Amino acid sequence: MGVDFLNRMKRTYIRTLDRRAVALRSPSLFDADMACVNRTARGKIKHDAEIAEGERVMVREIEGKFVAQRGCAVVIELEKPPADYVDHIRRGGGIAQGTVSVINPISQTAEVSFCE
Repeated sequence: MGVDFLNRMKRTYIRTLDRRAVALRSPSLFDADMACVNRTARGKIKHDAEIAEGERVMVREIEGKFVAQRGCAVVIELEKPPADYVDHIRRGGGIAQGTVSVINPISQTAEVSFCE
């Protein structure tokens, strides 16, 4: 009764994998919980337009500039939007729907965001 006996009598370690738990955590094509990446760009408010936080605007590329419109009127001109922001708008045919997330009344700027 030595070490040999103890090694034979100890419980063996069996590695198992809960395949259902892995399947639940893995993303699939038809997931109900889609990842949402928020993109934001800052711009100047044009023509002293009255804008409210949470207002929906249309973000467009017009002659190389990116603007946010309410109807036909340009309300925000975006200054140097990030590259991924520009890419998203261009992939959507030069137009995307955004939301005014922050308004800075002192500097007359606003941030327009959209969820990708």
